[in-house]
Amino acid sequence: MAIPSQLVVEFTDYDYLTFIPIGRKNKAVRSLANKHTRGLLTRINHAVSQTLSNYSDADQLQLSTFLFKNQHSGFPLAINREEEIFPHLWKPDTFLWKEQSAQTGVPLHLEQCYKQDITTLSKEQLQTHIHNVIRDYMFCAQISQNNRENWLHSMNEAFHNHPFIKLYHQYEQRIEAIERVAASPLLFSMKQPEKVAYWRERVEIIMRPFRMWSKEEFHEGLDAYSEVTLSFEAREKQIVVKDTTGGTILVYHVPSQTVMLKEEVDVELASKRLYTTSEQLKELMLLNPELIQSLHSIQHWKDRIEHDSSVINEINNLQKELETWSMSPIEIPHLLSWIHALMDLKAPRTTDEETIEWLSFFQLEDVSILSHLSSYKTIAKQTEWLHALTSLKNQLQEEINGLQEKFLQDSLDVGKITLTPHQLYDTLSLIHDLRDSVSGQLYTQLLTGHSTNNIRQRKLDEHKGYGALANQKEKYLYSMFETLQKWEVISKLRQGYTLTPKGHVIHSHMSHHM
Repeated sequence: MAIPSQLVVEFTDYDYLTFIPIGRKNKAVRSLANKHTRGLLTRINHAVSQTLSNYSDADQLQLSTFLFKNQHSGFPLAINREEEIFPHLWKPDTFLWKEQSAQTGVPLHLEQCYKQDITTLSKEQLQTHIHNVIRDYMFCAQISQNNRENWLHSMNEAFHNHPFIKLYHQYEQRIEAIERVAASPLLFSMKQPEKVAYWRERVEIIMRPFRMWSKEEFHEGLDAYSEVTLSFEAREKQIVVKDTTGGTILVYHVPSQTVMLKEEVDVELASKRLYTTSEQLKELMLLNPELIQSLHSIQHWKDRIEHDSSVINEINNLQKELETWSMSPIEIPHLLSWIHALMDLKAPRTTDEETIEWLSFFQLEDVSILSHLSSYKTIAKQTEWLHALTSLKNQLQEEINGLQEKFLQDSLDVGKITLTPHQLYDTLSLIHDLRDSVSGQLYTQLLTGHSTNNIRQRKLDEHKGYGALANQKEKYLYSMFETLQKWEVISKLRQGYTLTPKGHVIHSHMSHHM
């Protein structure tokens, strides 16, 4: 991580300077004959000497180690083939944690150099500039004692020790609860709407500092970023950490090992505001006992549904089976709709502690469910509840049995055709057995009993569905296929049709009873 010796050119007249030829090593640089250049170098050499005299031997050794692994001790200057000094000095981070190549030389890009043109500075200005530059180099020499990863680790530790970050972790659950409640539709069900509106306005102010960082950043710090850039401020002895967009994440003060965040926060005030906001919401809850009681009722219903989940699962399965056997949309029973609505919402475990955290765990997309609570008071007791579930289960099973019997006994209007149970079964069997192997037109020929060379050669006329609809007009069969698709009994393929899961259930049931 230093400038290779092969790149270094030294002149005894300038014992405090070390020359680095621009680009590949320039062996032609043997002297500095230009009078103007010699005068400039004399002033630079003196300025470097004067500045370094203010630093200890240990500091100067650290600088030499940083730049040249202690094999040289001069301040680096870029020189070209014309033996002219490049008018801008390298910034020290050009050499920090970077391997310089003896073959290609030290790169020279303007963004890696100071803006000041040293050839135009007065003696006093040059002395000031050199003083500031060497201060920067000394700081980077100190930084170079640890690798980049170790510094990032130290900065991350300092981030997590920052009072504001510690405040977040101490009150993380409360902060998240305030955010959830502020976005909850439950607020619009509360009395005293003017106080609710005031509370929500205060939340926007109180939460602003906590919204500066994502939850991931609060927990992971710098590890939450895929890439960061570091810049160094020697005057303040600080490392500035920025993201890929150039935005400052934090500033690390090296001597104190502390950080300043991108926006400092009055931690004591933030803590007081969190407490006040929680207390204000508690007051709103006390002003809305009916709402709180309704939420407790929701909790009890949720507990009851969880306790009887096995029976409810059976009911849900029966409802799906009923939809399978019905060829038209089925209205979901009111009780089952109520159960589904309760299952969709989130509520905390039953507790008597009415805190902001407790309220925040209620997630209702539609608060109208609260107004329906009174409709189900009659089955609130455990005995009535179990009786209602049993009755619903028996009702669904009876409806399924009735529909299944209709498939076995009654004719069914499908499009412009009325199919007997046997005709429906033969049609489904034909689709089941020949799926994706014949065209839609060939299906109609088979069902109407057409005899063609293709049908005879493939022995399709031996299928039990052949001629099942011999008395029907072929054009009506297309209407039949469209209706069966609409009912989701069959689905169209690139060639022909196939049974849907619903169609398979119907076909399987009929095959066992015909």
